[in-house]
Amino acid sequence: MAKGIQHPTLGEETYNAIKNLIIWGKIKPGERLLYNRLVEELGVSQTPIKEAFTRLENDGYLVTVKRKGTFVRKISTKDIEEVFQIREMLEALAVRLVCRRKDSLAIRKLQDINQRFRDAANRSDETACTQEDYSFHTTLIEHANNAKLLELMNKTNFNLISIAQRSPRFLEIASVYSDMHEKIINALQNNEEDDAERLIREHIRYGMAEILSATGQQLMDE
Repeated sequence: MAKGIQHPTLGEETYNAIKNLIIWGKIKPGERLLYNRLVEELGVSQTPIKEAFTRLENDGYLVTVKRKGTFVRKISTKDIEEVFQIREMLEALAVRLVCRRKDSLAIRKLQDINQRFRDAANRSDETACTQEDYSFHTTLIEHANNAKLLELMNKTNFNLISIAQRSPRFLEIASVYSDMHEKIINALQNNEEDDAERLIREHIRYGMAEILSATGQQLMDE
């Protein structure tokens, strides 16, 4: 029997709301989360917030320090390296699967996303630019049509948005990103698996190098 339409529970909505506050940098790494403030901001009781805290801590977004409170987990250089190493392997598989499926809808979506990325960069909208870059990569994974791959990617995308915003050159090098996106799209469109994998690996390694460089500079400045 087919399942009916599934509606998110209050706990699920609260979990997603707090996670998005973290992902989009509204709550910064190292910042303490306060129950009363979130109760007021989200319009829910403490119970779904406590449940969300437990899930977010299990997912690696939060850390609880005894007698001090619950904080957004800080991101180390090692965290960044490990996340991007995993991303490289998963997205290399994703582009191959998209090529094999000859998914014209995926190509159109990626082209539209990259155009929005260029537009956001042209108007110096860093938040929109970062969101479109994130959307480009999640769309690749989603159109690989592999549920386990999508599940793994969701688990390893810890704080990728706020990580990306660490690079002070993000807008400056946006044209490099968009050109890389375009080359990846062309390889997918032509069903060139080897080229698509090589290009996505180069793209992810480039992004990691930029972020690690910016992180190292920040540490020197502190």
